[in-house]
Amino acid sequence: TRKIQERPSLSYFAGWHTAGINIVGSFVLGTLAGMPTVDPAAASLDQHRGITARSRLCMGVGFCGSFTTFSTFSVDVATMLGKGEMTRA
Repeated sequence: TRKIQERPSLSYFAGWHTAGINIVGSFVLGTLAGMPTVDPAAASLDQHRGITARSRLCMGVGFCGSFTTFSTFSVDVATMLGKGEMTRA
């Protein structure tokens, strides 16, 4: 974001960091949703060909949720602080 602020010709890219992070998070979440679910109690360890429902929930809600929300939040706060907008940040 600093490079965009320094060069007005790059102002077209301002704000795309949020979309980029959300798109990456969506792809990860889609991959998790497409993986087969296994029952850890029913299959032996060498027969696991997927993830458990609990793992899917933790990675989907925990990782993807925090990645998309916290990443964009911290970039926006850093941008506001860089501009001197302390009260808005």
